[in-house]
Amino acid sequence: MTRELRGASSGAAVLPPLDRRISRSVTSLLLEQAERRPDDIAYRFKHLGIYQGCSWAEFAARVEVLALGLSSLGVERGDRVAVMGDPCPEWLLSDHAIMAAGAVTVGVYATSASVEVEHVLSDSGAKVVILETQEHLDKLLDVLPRLPQVRWFVVIDTRSVFMFEHANYLSFAELEARGAKQREQTPDAFRQRTAKLGGADLATILYTSGTTAKAKGVMISHRTLLTAGESYIHCIPLLRDRPHRVVAHLPLAHGVGRTIVATMPLQSQLVPFFCEDIEDFATTIREIAPNFALMPPRFWEKFAAQLLIAVETSSRFKRSTYRLAMRYARKAMTLHYEGKSIPLALRLAHRLGRFLVFSQLLEKAGLGRMRIAFTGSAPMPPQVTQVWHCWGIDLREMYGLTECLAISIAQFGPFPRPGDIGTPTDLDLFEFKLSEENEILLRSPSVCLGYWNQPARTAESGTADGWLHTGDVAEILPGGAIKLVDRKKDIMITAGGKTLSPQQIEKALKGSPYVAEAIAIGESRRYVTALLVLDYTTVSEWARASNVSYTSYTNLVTQPKVVELIAEEVKKANEFLARVEQVKYCRIIPQELDPEEGETTPNYKIKRRLIAEMFGDLIESMYESETKKLFEMATSGPA
Repeated sequence: MTRELRGASSGAAVLPPLDRRISRSVTSLLLEQAERRPDDIAYRFKHLGIYQGCSWAEFAARVEVLALGLSSLGVERGDRVAVMGDPCPEWLLSDHAIMAAGAVTVGVYATSASVEVEHVLSDSGAKVVILETQEHLDKLLDVLPRLPQVRWFVVIDTRSVFMFEHANYLSFAELEARGAKQREQTPDAFRQRTAKLGGADLATILYTSGTTAKAKGVMISHRTLLTAGESYIHCIPLLRDRPHRVVAHLPLAHGVGRTIVATMPLQSQLVPFFCEDIEDFATTIREIAPNFALMPPRFWEKFAAQLLIAVETSSRFKRSTYRLAMRYARKAMTLHYEGKSIPLALRLAHRLGRFLVFSQLLEKAGLGRMRIAFTGSAPMPPQVTQVWHCWGIDLREMYGLTECLAISIAQFGPFPRPGDIGTPTDLDLFEFKLSEENEILLRSPSVCLGYWNQPARTAESGTADGWLHTGDVAEILPGGAIKLVDRKKDIMITAGGKTLSPQQIEKALKGSPYVAEAIAIGESRRYVTALLVLDYTTVSEWARASNVSYTSYTNLVTQPKVVELIAEEVKKANEFLARVEQVKYCRIIPQELDPEEGETTPNYKIKRRLIAEMFGDLIESMYESETKKLFEMATSGPA
C-alpha cells in the first residue's frame, strides 16, 4: 500500500523511528510544543458566541498551575483523579494537568447513571473528582456518602452552584489560584515532577462500555496514548503537514475522543474546536466547516438521514435533480468499487452532479470542506457509506478498541468498497493475525497494560507472548481486506443450527434513515426477528410531510402509517441479507432509550440482555403465532 493512497505529501519531513517517538511522556511533548510553537493555536473554543483561541504557551502555563493545584490537594504520583463532563477546554486542561502531576486520569461519561458513576469512582479509587456542571455534581452527591476515598471535588461551571457549600468543594478557578500560589512559592516544582515521567507510566484508565457486565478499567500508558495518535496520523499523514480543523464532540472519557483532542494535536497540525454547548454540535460543524472527522456510524447515519429527508421534502425540481445526479453517481461508484474504468461521459456527469447538487447539500451541513473522514466502533451499513461516497466524502472504516487504542486495521485507499474494515496497518511494531477460531489477535505498543484491579481478566485477554485477544471474529476476503463478522460472544445459533451474526443483520436494518438502533433476535429460535428503535428526528420529519399527527415519540411510533413505513424499510434491508438472515417480524420499541436511566451504555451502545428483559413480551409476541401453529399441527389430525 503506497503512502500516496493515504494522502501523504511528497515533502514530508523525515521522522525518527516510531519507538523513539512514543518512548516519552505526553507531558514532555506538550512542553516541547509550548517552546517550539508558543504562539500557534492549540485549540479553539466558543464563548458568548465568539470563537477564541488558546496558544500552546498559554495551554502549558494553565496546565502547570492546575497540576500544582492538584498537588496542593494532596494528589501524588499514581493517584487517580476523575473528570466528568462533556468535551470542553477545562476537561482537556484537567487531563493534561493530572498526567503532568504524575497522577492518572479517570474519565467518567457525562451521560452515566448514578450507579455507573459510583462504580467507576469506587473501582478506580479516585481521590479527586472534577465536574463540569451542577448536573454532574448532583450525580456525585447522590453517591458521595458511599465513596470515602473522594477527598475533594471541583466544579468547572459554578453558575448554578454559587450558593453551594461543602468542606471538600472547590471551584475550578480556586484550584487554579492555589496552583498559581504554589508556583510562586516553588517555581521549579512543576519541572521537577514532569522530568520524572516516562512513556511506560500509567496515564489514564479508560472504562469499557459495559454492554454485558460492569465496565472494566483499561490501563493506558503515556506510550500507548502516543502510539494511538501516531496510528491515526499514519492513516492521514496530511494531518502532520497541514492545518486541519476538527470538532471536539466525542466524549473525552472515550479512547477515540481522547486521542483526537488530547494527543493528536501534539503530534500534528490538528486543531480541535469546542462547542459552546455539546447540543450545538451540528451548529458548530456548520460554523467551522471541519476538514477532518472521525465519528461513529450513528453520527454519519443521522447526518445522511437528515439530508435525505431535506431532499425528499424539497421542491419537485430539486428532488428530480438530486435523483438524476445520484443515478450517475451510483453508476460511477459501482464501477470504481469493481476496479473498472469509468467512461468519460459518466465521469463528467458525476463531477457535474457533485458540483451542482451534492456540494450544495454538503455546504448546508457544514461538510463542504470535508474530503477524508473515518468511522469506527460499530458496523457501518454499506448503503450509508455509498451515499457519502456519491456525495464526495471519502468515508473510510477503521478498527480499534479500548484495549488496543490505536487504529490497527483501516481502509487506506480512496473511496474504498464498503463492507470491510480494510487491511492491517503497516506501521512499525504492529502485528495482526487470526486465531483458529477466526478471532482477531493484535500485538503492538498500543495494547493496554491490562485491566485495573482485575489480574485474572488481564491474564485472560492475552497469551504469554503478548497477543491481545480482541473478542472480535473476522474473515479475510480475497485481496486481503478484513471483514468484521461479530463479537465472538454475540454470534447466535438458530434452532435449525445456522450460525448467524446479529451485527450483520442489524447493520442492514440501520441502513434505513428511520432506524436508530436494531437488536436482532434468533438464538435457538426458528427464524430471525428484530426490535427497532426509531430515529425520532427523521421519522417526525416524515410524519409532518405525510400529514401524520402525533403527540409524542410513543404516539408517533405506534401510528399505523409509521408501522407500514418501517415494515417497508425492513423489506428493503432483507434484500441485503441471505435468506436465513432475513427478518421475519419486527417490533418497534415504544420509548426512547436513555443512558442516564441505564437503558444503554453511557456512549449509547445497546445492552442486549437488558433490552431482552425489558421488552421480553414484544419478543415473544413475534414467536407466539408460530408456536401456536406448531401445537395446532401436532394436535390436529384424524380422530
